[in-house]
Amino acid sequence: WDICISADGTSVYAANSNSNTISIFSRNVSTGALSGTSTIATGNRPYGICISADGTSVYTANYNGSTVSIFSRNVSTGALSGTSTIATASYPYNVCISADGTSVYASNFGNATVQIYSRNTSTGALTSGGTIAAGTNPWGICISADGKNVYTANYGSNTVSIFTRNTSTGALSGTSTIASSYPSLICVSSDGVSVYCTNQGSTVSIFSRNVSTGALSGT
Repeated sequence: WDICISADGTSVYAANSNSNTISIFSRNVSTGALSGTSTIATGNRPYGICISADGTSVYTANYNGSTVSIFSRNVSTGALSGTSTIATASYPYNVCISADGTSVYASNFGNATVQIYSRNTSTGALTSGGTIAAGTNPWGICISADGKNVYTANYGSNTVSIFTRNTSTGALSGTSTIASSYPSLICVSSDGVSVYCTNQGSTVSIFSRNVSTGALSGT
């Protein structure tokens, strides 16, 4: 369903929703070729997957299980271990992590919220910080590289939600939105000036981002 790559480029991970596993691949950094077909069990119907910038943790959003799975990653081999989980609200679709590694967020498709977690940067463990309301059926979720904003693609309400993030605590505030037609997945450019989301109607919405306020403009 979803896929992610480690910051050092040596590992790729795929969330296999039908088999409740993660596939673990080694990546040749010269050619990009993948090898290895090992897997590790995760929660029920893993959809979203993300990896911490330091490469020590991998997380999956388990849609049917209403949980996030937490894995420790061996930074030398790329192997994953551990199968601990933490509860979310209903039907989490996707998951993202802040660049500083202190916060993890999940989009709860079933009850129109974003789940907020604090992350222990030493162990990768998560502690729930509650939820904040998003649009209807939030599907994709992403965070800006500067850590100031989180965005959700709200499939059911044809909007993108814009949240301001407290870079010290990870708390989210604000519920402003901008229109997008049945948006599913969403991402922010590394320079922070653009946000893009894929729409059910075979289009991509293109937004300009104000790097000071996080506000979006344009469609």
